[in-house]
Amino acid sequence: MSHFGSKLEVEDEENRQQRIGNLLEQLNSSSPSRNTSDGAPPTFDFGERKTYAVDPPSELLARIQDFLPRLKEENDSLAQRIRDNPSSVDIENIEEDAEQYIEMASPNPNHSKTQNS
Repeated sequence: MSHFGSKLEVEDEENRQQRIGNLLEQLNSSSPSRNTSDGAPPTFDFGERKTYAVDPPSELLARIQDFLPRLKEENDSLAQRIRDNPSSVDIENIEEDAEQYIEMASPNPNHSKTQNS
């Protein structure tokens, strides 16, 4: 199926406007009128609406509401420590007299050999 030598037909602006106008007229004539005769906005039927009782706050909600302000206080305290003495919160900075600390080891067996060489 060769299209060699065939032309692409492009409608001119006047034909396009006419086609769009016809489509809009068809849409308007096939849909029910949404305007009321007195100019008031249309009303919508939302069906039967019900209200439901809401349970009082749960214990979990109370615990979360208690926790969040404490979390904010701790974050503010940490931010102040960072401003006052940044090295005090540096987890890479281990004091010489520290009795206990956690050392991260590489799972790569060649890593320690390269570090010690």
